[in-house]
Amino acid sequence: MVVSLLACVVHLVLVRMSDAVDLGKGERAGLRRRLNDGDGSKKGQSEAAMGSGRMFDAVAPRYDFVNRVMSMGMDRAWRRRLVQTLQLEPSDRVLDVATGTADVAILVGQQMKSRENDTKRDGPCVIGVDPSANMLAVGRDKVSRAFLNDTVSLELGDALALQYEDSSFDKISISFGIRNVPAASRITALEEFHRVIKKEQGKRLAILEISEPAGTGLLARLARWFIRLNALVGAWLSGRRREYRHLLDSIQAFPKQDDFCYMIDKAGFTVLGVETMGFGTVKIFVAEPKATR
Repeated sequence: MVVSLLACVVHLVLVRMSDAVDLGKGERAGLRRRLNDGDGSKKGQSEAAMGSGRMFDAVAPRYDFVNRVMSMGMDRAWRRRLVQTLQLEPSDRVLDVATGTADVAILVGQQMKSRENDTKRDGPCVIGVDPSANMLAVGRDKVSRAFLNDTVSLELGDALALQYEDSSFDKISISFGIRNVPAASRITALEEFHRVIKKEQGKRLAILEISEPAGTGLLARLARWFIRLNALVGAWLSGRRREYRHLLDSIQAFPKQDDFCYMIDKAGFTVLGVETMGFGTVKIFVAEPKATR
């Protein structure tokens, strides 16, 4: 039981924070320029210190190793289940947001490559996007070693300003990323997902996330205690107390299941179901886009 509870909170030490900027759709181009060119202002420098991209550039080389050790490999099972909920089809074009070192993108790519004889494709059918250049560099090496260069493409970008045309993807996934989008901007990210997904039957959004479990029972209390403990451990290991205080706060502040489902609905999706794992700390939200807003 202790191993399972520890696995539920692995991403406190690992999960990346999204850029703390509240953007509307009209500001996507400006964010893209900052991602590519940098921002020399004091505000930009502050955001770089706390933002997922530059901050996690430093931890990228050891990200996967620490992830596997702390989760006892459980995070792999959660990601595999996430991919299963997408119900992939041979002709799908898939976007993995906050792809990090491309674990989910590779899982999707392996499934799509195994079906490549069924469908002719023009270029990669799996796109992984992340704001950390170094995380993507690790991911590209993994993609290459998995012989998936023709199937998976990794690109620099942000959930709040996706650089893709409207209705250009069949399936969208995001694992341990939406919680770290600032609360005021979370609906913007979900609306971006709705913008780039095709509004047709069978298209899907799957969100894998961690949050504090509700309740006063023993397991819920233990899970919350381990979340706090791992935040302290993460701060000690990284020497980044402020960042891991933010991570703990974001877990505690993440919306309750019903409230988050309401946000997904408001962004233009219909929630099909929610799977709960890890004593209530890990959830997969599965939704499909509404035909009209």
